[in-house]
Amino acid sequence: MDEGEGWRIVGAKLPSLGLEAWYGAAVRFVMVIGTDARPGQNEPVYRGDSLHLLASNVAQGAGAVVGFPATPG
Repeated sequence: MDEGEGWRIVGAKLPSLGLEAWYGAAVRFVMVIGTDARPGQNEPVYRGDSLHLLASNVAQGAGAVVGFPATPG
């Protein structure tokens, strides 16, 4: 299971620190990979079974998701 290694902060809203909100670049793309692992199983051992491309435009308050389903094989 991923314990957070390799993650990086790409945005933050920290009013308690007196800082303005920062969400990185206006347009951001993220690839999300689903797995056929079940709860409690080791994710890296199992196969990716779905792909989703997320697009976020913070400046316009908009976003979209495109899903690519896995084909049986």
